[in-house]
Amino acid sequence: MQKLTYKNLLNNKRNRKKSQNKESSSTTTTINESDISNSHSHSNTSLFKKNPNLKFKLNIVKSNNCFGFNDLFEVYQSKKNNCQYLISPNSSTHSLDIISLNNNKLISSLKGHENNITMVRYFCDDNKKEYLISADIDSVVIIWDISGTKVIFYKIKLKYKNWIYSCCILTFNDYDYAFTSCCWEGNTKVYLLQNKKAIFLKNIYNSKYNNVYYLMTWYNVKDKNYYLIEFCKKKIVVNDIEQNKVYATLGENENGFGFMNGFIYTPEVNMNNIYTDYLFTNSSNGYIYIWDLYEKNLVFSFFIKNCLINNIIQWNKNIIILSDLNNNSIKVVLIDQGIAISNINSQHDIGILCIKKIFHPIYGESLLSSGHDGSIKLWSI
Repeated sequence: MQKLTYKNLLNNKRNRKKSQNKESSSTTTTINESDISNSHSHSNTSLFKKNPNLKFKLNIVKSNNCFGFNDLFEVYQSKKNNCQYLISPNSSTHSLDIISLNNNKLISSLKGHENNITMVRYFCDDNKKEYLISADIDSVVIIWDISGTKVIFYKIKLKYKNWIYSCCILTFNDYDYAFTSCCWEGNTKVYLLQNKKAIFLKNIYNSKYNNVYYLMTWYNVKDKNYYLIEFCKKKIVVNDIEQNKVYATLGENENGFGFMNGFIYTPEVNMNNIYTDYLFTNSSNGYIYIWDLYEKNLVFSFFIKNCLINNIIQWNKNIIILSDLNNNSIKVVLIDQGIAISNINSQHDIGILCIKKIFHPIYGESLLSSGHDGSIKLWSI
């Protein structure tokens, strides 16, 4: 495997040659932790002028007790009034609290769950209809239609033995929508949404990979198709739902440290019809991996010492921010050098879990963090 720095990979993208044996190559990349590339360029840090100097601003939610790992809260900008809202699960009422970020006031609460909520996500379709999808520890999923004046929801009880950790919605057959869910058992279920009903389609069971922690979707520009990405204990699995096959398996974490979550970065310019989508992922024991989804290989990786990573987000093309559960801190990391340039006490009582970047209506570019205590804090530069 060619050793590339992230910076050189982006700068030389237009000259990158396609592998001559691409068709015969395996779609599985094996990672041995002792062999992971840690070669980093030593470029001048003046290239990164917009380093976020995060400062604590205020507590938006003081304490709610939280259940789950990722997607502990959601932020969205409403198509109806262009205002930004925070969706926060409330463990006392088992409801979803909708809080305006303009004044930090509770607008309404969505009630339908009967037990503690583990995750919530926002989704908007091509017709600008807005939805929330949430799940709880009873393996109940609720789809909320929030596009009208009255919230409409329908509830699906899934046959899981454990909590639902993650759900997402993806386009299916160009016009229908499907939602998927996963849990500790490693069983991902796919349901088709039609006429306010959820029709079971299939199980995606990765028993040998075990424990699915997180789900996300990826749009493949080449074949104009949506893929489902599963973040498992030992592998990352990219599934072609429509063709009912595995597009790629990435990684081999034999030590059992799971791939917890990730995001996709697409460079602004695709030269000579060379498509590039980079999947950033993390393992809980401190490794950051960057994958090329079209080439199906690992192109860059680095290690953050003494760090138990639960969540990573992209701040800009040069910087990622991660939540370090081990030190209860927020770390700002230079991708090109693979080093943490700042370590900020999260001020959460128990431990930081989930982080999201937002553009706050008052403070501008900001960060929201959530911990085991259920509090949600706002950080701004």
